[in-house]
Amino acid sequence: MSADQAVLSISCSAIVHDYLKPLPREAEEEKVLEAAFVGSFDDNCTWMVGDDDLRFRCGIGALLIFYKDDGEMTDRIKHELLLIQALSAAMRGVPVDFAAMPEDGPGFVGMRKYYMAAKEKDGR
Repeated sequence: MSADQAVLSISCSAIVHDYLKPLPREAEEEKVLEAAFVGSFDDNCTWMVGDDDLRFRCGIGALLIFYKDDGEMTDRIKHELLLIQALSAAMRGVPVDFAAMPEDGPGFVGMRKYYMAAKEKDGR
């Protein structure tokens, strides 16, 4: 396990414990997304995380842990990640076969929106 992976694992677990576990299982999706990304800016949860990329990944990891038994939500998160990864690769000059990517999917979660709202609230 790399240092980044260890930091992500610890931080995701802390976000789940401090921000998501207190929520009821039936909590509104928006409340869960907001809590996960607000937690990604809590220095008690992510004190070893210094950059936006890792904070975003911590929030996503916490969501995947929280929704591990919800196949529909997990599929939505993974679909959105696939698109983000493809766009990121293309921006770096890595060839991406966009024609092979699924046109339709289970719908967007909107993780970026919640991450940016948490970042603005935090003031970093």
